[in-house]
Amino acid sequence: MKQSSYLYKLSKIASTLMLSLMLAPTIQAQVLNFVETVEDGFIKPTMVSTSPDGKFVYAAAFFDDAIAMFSRNETTGILSFEEALFDSGYDGQGNTIDGLNGARMLWLSPNGKFAYLVAEKDKAIAVFSRDTTSGELTFVQALKDGGTDESGNTIDGLYGASAVIGSSDGKYLYVGGRFDSAVTLFSRDATTGKLTFIQTLKDGDLDDEGNKVDALYSMIMVTMSPDEKYLYSASQGDMAVGVFSRNETTGKLTYVERVKDGFHDNAGNTVDGLNQTVSVAVSADGDFLYALGQADYAVAVFSRDNNTGKLTFVEALFDGSTDSNGNTIDGLIAARSVALSGDGNHVFVASMSDDALVTFSRDTTTGKLTFVEALFDGGADSANAVIDGLENATWVDVSPDGKHLYIAAYSDDAVTVFLDTSISADTVEQDTSTIVIEVSILDQYNNLIAAVEALNMNSGRENSLVHKLNASRIRLEYQHPYISIYLLKAFNRQINAFININGILTSAEGQPLIDASDDLQDAIQSLHG
Repeated sequence: MKQSSYLYKLSKIASTLMLSLMLAPTIQAQVLNFVETVEDGFIKPTMVSTSPDGKFVYAAAFFDDAIAMFSRNETTGILSFEEALFDSGYDGQGNTIDGLNGARMLWLSPNGKFAYLVAEKDKAIAVFSRDTTSGELTFVQALKDGGTDESGNTIDGLYGASAVIGSSDGKYLYVGGRFDSAVTLFSRDATTGKLTFIQTLKDGDLDDEGNKVDALYSMIMVTMSPDEKYLYSASQGDMAVGVFSRNETTGKLTYVERVKDGFHDNAGNTVDGLNQTVSVAVSADGDFLYALGQADYAVAVFSRDNNTGKLTFVEALFDGSTDSNGNTIDGLIAARSVALSGDGNHVFVASMSDDALVTFSRDTTTGKLTFVEALFDGGADSANAVIDGLENATWVDVSPDGKHLYIAAYSDDAVTVFLDTSISADTVEQDTSTIVIEVSILDQYNNLIAAVEALNMNSGRENSLVHKLNASRIRLEYQHPYISIYLLKAFNRQINAFININGILTSAEGQPLIDASDDLQDAIQSLHG
């Protein structure tokens, strides 16, 4: 969190509290708890994705032309930085990496053996093989707009490559080209991971059945229905969601319809909440679609016909408005990314300008949403832990087990971790016995914080370290010693990075902090037995 935005955040939080006291609506229990902010990769992540087995998290970094890898503790959700691969750099096998300039989004194959990353500035898609044990990525190929694939086909539609998704059978891959206003189809070799160009559909073109294609203008994201019979586009320029049927044999797309902000849907409802559509997500049962209107500060809800793929407008919830229960909605200014919880009972939204993570509960029968909470950078969660790592939040990813959320926040150079207490509160720790915290341990925390502050580092680095220590102490007070210890280990990793990577600290300055943290971890471990 930058100091320039701190007063704004305080006023935002205070206003929210005052408004909630005046209106006194029935607000549901808070869902998310802050776990940690991971800055060890020293990149500005703009998108994150968890591996299918849940053991690793990968971050695409647009401003750094890079992809970073973190190992993941499946119990606590804590991340450990492992490696970062940069455009024109080298992978672990000595291959020169290409196609990462303006890295925007990535997709991991369902078997976890390959990673595909689209890069806006390179107008490219880069292919990596993946070691499913170590998580390590090895560069395979990069296909660029105007270039050719290995079969000699000229590639089109990758100008401003910004979105990617593949079919679960491993046969096909779809790439959205923002500045080409296009979606491009590739066939995929399941053994080598390599791609072959098949087709590009551009906004205004005719598809193979003679339909004029719409809702691809400045298209920024794609997703598929659970049965993979339909593909949906988020068109920022058209302020619309596009619907395409998908031939499962050939992979080719056929335009079906679009639902557009201010226009009627197929049932005659006026669609709202889609001004600058940037993100779409479909519920696991396929019955509903959720879309974000970045300029509307809104999330729009549509019911979905599983047979035709068509969408019917249900409702739109706007920042500052109230939901059906009278709760005032907050945190949706420049809403950027939407995702559903593992059990489908909640919808999460990451918002750039509000530096926020918003939670809605979801009626699984009607699809309608009820506001639960908005967590802001610099604010606090329900356990009073100070939240860091949400400045310019651009992406929210839910782990395969549904336990944790991972947020990309590029202005904080961070991937931020939250615990979904509605799913995993009872399973985070196997031992639920109560621990008694000795005063001496709290003194150790205070002394360690004082030692960090005495170094007079850059305020952002100091705040990051202090936040980790405070979060660790709060987790201990709330009977989560394992998370508390892992946060201290994250503190140690960051100190080591400051010493070994950037030279921010000398060993003489940093090692005593690590030693004190180790002593604190031992003390906590002895309490817990």
